[in-house]
Amino acid sequence: MIHNLRISQWNANGLIERRYELEAYLKTNDIDIMLKAETRFTEKSYFSMKNYNCYFTNHPLGNAHGGTGILVKNKIKQYILPKFEKNFIQATTVAIVGPNGPLHISATYCPPRHKITSEKYHEFFSTLGTRYITGGDWNAKHCFWGSRLTLPRGRQLYKYIQQQNMECISTGEPTYWPADPNKTPDLLDIYICKGISQSYLQVQPSTDLYSDHTPTILTVSSEIILREETQKLSTKHTNWEVFRSYINESSVLNIPLKNAEQIEAAVEHFNVIQSAAWNATPTTKKKNHQNKEYPLYIRNKIKEKRRLRTIWQKSHYPMDKRNFNRCTQELKQLIRQMKEESLQERLHSLTHTANTNYLLWKVTKHIRRPPNHNPPIRKGNDHWARSSQEKVDCVLLIIYKGERSPEEVLKTVKSLRNKKAPGYDLITAEIVKQFPKKGIMLMTAIFNGVLRTGCYPAQWKIAQIMIPKPGKNPSEVSSYRPISLLPLVSKVFEKLLLKRIKPLISDYIPQHQFGFREKHSTIEQVHRIVNVINETLEKNRCFEVKFQDSVSNLKPIKALVPQRSILGPLLYVLYTADLPLHPKVTTGTFADDTALLSIDADPSTASSNLQKNIIEIEKWLAKWRIKVNESSHVTFTLHRKSCLQVFINQIEISQADEAKYLGMYLDRRLTWRKHIWTKRKQLDMQLRNMYWLAGRRSQLSPESKIAIYKSILRPVWTYGIQLWSATKESNIDIIECFQTKTFRTMLGIPYYVSNKFIYDDLRINTVRIEISKFSRNYMTRLSQHYNILATGLLDSTCVRFRRLKRSNTLDLTHRF
Repeated sequence: MIHNLRISQWNANGLIERRYELEAYLKTNDIDIMLKAETRFTEKSYFSMKNYNCYFTNHPLGNAHGGTGILVKNKIKQYILPKFEKNFIQATTVAIVGPNGPLHISATYCPPRHKITSEKYHEFFSTLGTRYITGGDWNAKHCFWGSRLTLPRGRQLYKYIQQQNMECISTGEPTYWPADPNKTPDLLDIYICKGISQSYLQVQPSTDLYSDHTPTILTVSSEIILREETQKLSTKHTNWEVFRSYINESSVLNIPLKNAEQIEAAVEHFNVIQSAAWNATPTTKKKNHQNKEYPLYIRNKIKEKRRLRTIWQKSHYPMDKRNFNRCTQELKQLIRQMKEESLQERLHSLTHTANTNYLLWKVTKHIRRPPNHNPPIRKGNDHWARSSQEKVDCVLLIIYKGERSPEEVLKTVKSLRNKKAPGYDLITAEIVKQFPKKGIMLMTAIFNGVLRTGCYPAQWKIAQIMIPKPGKNPSEVSSYRPISLLPLVSKVFEKLLLKRIKPLISDYIPQHQFGFREKHSTIEQVHRIVNVINETLEKNRCFEVKFQDSVSNLKPIKALVPQRSILGPLLYVLYTADLPLHPKVTTGTFADDTALLSIDADPSTASSNLQKNIIEIEKWLAKWRIKVNESSHVTFTLHRKSCLQVFINQIEISQADEAKYLGMYLDRRLTWRKHIWTKRKQLDMQLRNMYWLAGRRSQLSPESKIAIYKSILRPVWTYGIQLWSATKESNIDIIECFQTKTFRTMLGIPYYVSNKFIYDDLRINTVRIEISKFSRNYMTRLSQHYNILATGLLDSTCVRFRRLKRSNTLDLTHRF
């Protein structure tokens, strides 16, 4: 393999007119091999590039569409291989001569019109040998390599890749950028390789070229490419005595703290903590990534293979060639078997207990997953934020009395959790807990200075992380949730301040706000909504509900509430406490998720009341400069007719047959079937992802497999079980069936063993027993609740006669 071979792929969408652009790209990025798709050449076309050998394959019809090409630096040893010219795939392949034998490099283009079966894929890939890299525009979408969605061709290609043990390499970012701004960019250009470990490969996106595709660059190294490790201020080798000594020597306590400039200067001086940590932590030695020593029987087989290869190279007899091939296959089988045994031995030693430092849970965190789809973000004016920096610029958040004693600060510091992720300054809870007395005093002085002056340091306002919200359009800025890794020192300050102001403001929090409040969960709030819907369906009335995700704009504004902030949630509740209410509209809020329900026997009256409430909310939003995210409008009824449309900010709210509220799907007739099937699909996907760890062939102990099920899979379907279990029996059987099949799959239980014996032997509750258990605990919690809206859910006198043959949440404790 050639040292640091740089390969780039690009769908040129016509190459002739992009010659000079391509020439600059090759020089700037030092590209050794360029793979091109859609060259659109004919027999009369001519193309050359200085210092490169050029090879092309045209469309079999000879017209100017499709086609592929490869540009290879002329200093690289190479030779051309037969072209692959089919309507469904065009490919140009070149063999690169290296010390480990030839490496076949192929440029591929698959036109979108044709249906490609496994047989057609096999026809192409069988021409590439056993060691190759092929890249191009496959016109195939699959979430496995980071596409936005999965389509039939992508599913077929993925299936073939898995069957042939090939590797798929991609950036996870879009490479196709449609000219139509209403269409969403996606990933179509990927590399597929075989015979090369991913440890030697590294792929990165590039925006230097542009047609309707952008290129990617693959680096192939002769040495293992080490991934960058996350920076840490401290390790297990940190000398905390040196750390404390450095702080005592460098800290200055007699500093003025009377204005904003002095506060900022003090916080800057407080960064002595970082210098102390770097000084006390020795440099980590790089790990030696040498190949593991193979056992004696494999080393002997390697010697035999080399001996047979030497004999065949000298004699060229067919019999010697067959002996060499046979030995090669036996060696591969032995290595594969050794790795499998090593894996199973490792799994057998894992436990979920303290005796192995909970290694099982550390392994489950690193279960191999496909790359996440990394979509662009729409910037407006039909432009997209493509690079990471452009995305950060779109989503970046800038977060804008009583004295504290060092003892109070120290007590708060000791309550911090060690494993929380640090902010941009890398200061962790472990580091803060190692502060000497002088460090605590300096921190206390800064806190008191902030309280006296009312100036909050700018360094404490920075949040770095953005995570896409599930189920939201990933191309919109508002679809990203800022998980704010704020500096730890700012969190300590917020904890101290929260203790002082919390008792003073409890009376100002509205009852309908269930978010950011102790003993208020999402289940109670969803129960309020469901309870109103159930009562109304029993009375044969129709009404509509409008879900509104009241998330402020992600631009830095004063009304912003950073995620994971200590004080921010409570301040947000106060900030939104005066949300306008309507006497004939039920309001439910959980943090920034708001539900409005209007109920009336007349659909037009229900819509009118809802619209009046929305108009008042519009004025409130404008006053406090809050922007709403997309909303949905659902009519909950047993009839087919829907209520009239409603509008917010003169924009029509889209109607839907179901809505997702606080993680639960509420369908039009409140049957819960949509919610249950969604959870079932989610469970199937998670089980597939960790099958290698907890499947039938895994040597992981049965106790650990059951622990994995209880900790990872069971919480998926038990969320909201207090509400969705009011569904009919056949829907409950969907989850019951999954649970039983999972136990049989994990533990290899034969078909003739009764389900009853499985649950008895494993001491696992059935789904129906879990329903009764969760429901009893939930009713107990409601009976002891201090919010009158929650305790009111226990009142069953509002509907004396049941018209519908369906269970109620209050019945679940005795249903099974």
